[in-house]
Amino acid sequence: WTRNYHAYYFSDFTDGSLWCPIGKSSAFDMMHVSMHVTDALDPFETKLHEILKEPGARIGYTYDLGDQFEHLITCTKVLSADESTGAATVLAGAMRCPNEDGHGNQTYQMEVLSSLPSDLRCSLPSAGTKPELHYRNV
Repeated sequence: WTRNYHAYYFSDFTDGSLWCPIGKSSAFDMMHVSMHVTDALDPFETKLHEILKEPGARIGYTYDLGDQFEHLITCTKVLSADESTGAATVLAGAMRCPNEDGHGNQTYQMEVLSSLPSDLRCSLPSAGTKPELHYRNV
């Protein structure tokens, strides 16, 4: 992993606001930013607590504008100023991170589906169709 290797943006699902370091990032895939973001707020001028104000609040995080790895960030708890250290903590995640330069969500989904134990796997999509993540809850 290399810091500032890929571009990113955050999206607020409530009002459509985007935060992207347009003009402030040397990430090589910033060349793709105009395909995804036309105007954005400065992510360096916004704190997470200004967006994720209450439990259940969610924002999107898109990393690697060429491959488009999409993540969902959900606030689970808000601490009072007296309790807080000022840091956000990642409590959980599902499955593994995508490979760096892994050729997008579709390729990643196919890799994940192929690696699931057979008792969890439902079906793999046909060649030439858009992959979807199919699995059974146990």
